[in-house]
Amino acid sequence: MKGRRGAMRWGVAAALALVAVGPAAAAPNLAEMVDFFTRLAFQRPDDAVIKNANLVIKLEGNEVEAYRTVVAARLQRLVELTGMPIEVAPADAKRFNFTITFVREETVRIRTRLEGRDSEEWVRCHANRSRIVIATLPSARQTPEQRVVRCLDHEIMHSLGVRGHAPATFAYESIMFVYDNIREADGQTPWDAMVLQALYDPRLRVGATQAETRPIVTAVMAELLAGTHHTQLKSAPLLPPGAAAIASDYLARGPSGERRPLIAIQGKPDAPVLAAAEGIVTLATRTTSGEIWIDHPAHAFGEPYMVRTVYRGLGVLKVAPGERVRRGQAIATLEPPDLLEFETRITQGPGLVQAVTPHFFWHDGPGRIACFDPARTYPRDGDDAGVPLAGRALKITYPLTCG
Repeated sequence: MKGRRGAMRWGVAAALALVAVGPAAAAPNLAEMVDFFTRLAFQRPDDAVIKNANLVIKLEGNEVEAYRTVVAARLQRLVELTGMPIEVAPADAKRFNFTITFVREETVRIRTRLEGRDSEEWVRCHANRSRIVIATLPSARQTPEQRVVRCLDHEIMHSLGVRGHAPATFAYESIMFVYDNIREADGQTPWDAMVLQALYDPRLRVGATQAETRPIVTAVMAELLAGTHHTQLKSAPLLPPGAAAIASDYLARGPSGERRPLIAIQGKPDAPVLAAAEGIVTLATRTTSGEIWIDHPAHAFGEPYMVRTVYRGLGVLKVAPGERVRRGQAIATLEPPDLLEFETRITQGPGLVQAVTPHFFWHDGPGRIACFDPARTYPRDGDDAGVPLAGRALKITYPLTCG
């Protein structure tokens, strides 16, 4: 079950919505998802939409290093779902606006006000809009890593603006169910992902009332269930000096009607096109134009997945299917009008493919375009057999030379 849930986390919204995640987990319909969103985003009739954005997170506690990789993978997932820049600050950082603290205790002690008086409450994890505290010792039902994943996913969704808990009818499908010992549900589910995507859709403004929100969320959920929703990075990408200009950042419509986020980069005549990361060439062909696909094994959530980079508008092809390429290797040249279409897709099996903007994958962080530097040493993405290194998420560099 855990492997099945992990596979579904990375699929397109339509595939996620149509595949059952358990014996009692039929795909919800549109009305159910709108109701589910409303219950999680609002708790009182006068509540309004809240969103947390641009998180710079400081990790604290004696066991930070034991869970740093796990946290980084979960946060990268939030970047992909919300389109918001989220980053982990260096250990010595003085500027940050959010903390995640690990304590080696069975429970976390907090002060709360219940029934008009101050009281003590003991929980496994706790959060407000600027801090999460997680107890890391194992319970009878969870390993330390399972507890960290479950606490982090649950509490950071609260911190991002999900106020409530899942209703009982969604108990086995949501990380937001109030009890933290749900069987096998130790991380975000497809339904949780849809709630976050809807919450951070740019059409849903901060401060919107429930009445204002409902028609917007209905439209967004309809797109998510149909697989036509697109998450876009909410801030303009940073282009380094000397980098070829991005001519357009747009959605192209594929042969089956699906929308795909692409960036079109304006290069120079016969400019070399570079592999964005090490990987295996799976397609190198010419029809109306040259096209190359490179598959890059990666690793997150404790399970492997694949990111495919796609290059179009190519002239001379310099690689063939089955060939292993290294980051920065020249794989082709541009052809007139010297416009490179560059695309990234996440896949974890047949039918589980999601095209996402390349701006989520840059080596220096989401939205921070990184040029390939031959003098720089890059961490390897996989071993000599192409197996992804544990905990390593894919980081790409610009597919055209800079300077």
